[in-house]
Amino acid sequence: MLLAGCLYIWHNPTLSAAAPLQRWQWPKLQATRQFLQLGLPIGVSLLIEVSMFSLIALLLAPRGDITVAAHQITMSFTGLTFMLPLSIAMAITIRVGHLAGAGEYAQARRSAFTGVLLALACALISCSIMLMFARQIAGLYSPNPVVIALAAQLMTIAAFFQFSDSIQVAAAGALRGFKDTSMPL
Repeated sequence: MLLAGCLYIWHNPTLSAAAPLQRWQWPKLQATRQFLQLGLPIGVSLLIEVSMFSLIALLLAPRGDITVAAHQITMSFTGLTFMLPLSIAMAITIRVGHLAGAGEYAQARRSAFTGVLLALACALISCSIMLMFARQIAGLYSPNPVVIALAAQLMTIAAFFQFSDSIQVAAAGALRGFKDTSMPL
């Protein structure tokens, strides 16, 4: 990826006109410290979140392959539906960051609130789909009726987590835009 990115920068007329590596200089310690203060809590938060989901799968292993399969179906589909609120959260971070950087704090707050509402609307849609079509969704992943039945039950429970997950990720995105990454951690 690094090589592909460098080739793209060097061969893209718009980017190469900026002469990206001709004025190279060593990183500045103060700027690096600021990036780490902002980025490390984000990285640790994501590490904890991903690790917990992996740990849950390991804790379920002794319950057998039916349970693990149903759990995996539920995690796979909820992970898919989570991508929309996560994308909205990234957009919230950028929008709020730009507005806060410009000193337009009222507009930044309004954008953050609007983004959270949009993420909640997505949660409502995904929750509704999961509640109405849990068996059909599980059937897309497995032909086993026992796995489908258990996955449908798990999906019904997971449907309601769409709301808390959407609020959490959107609020974290807004806080990142305001350069507050330690509170979400």
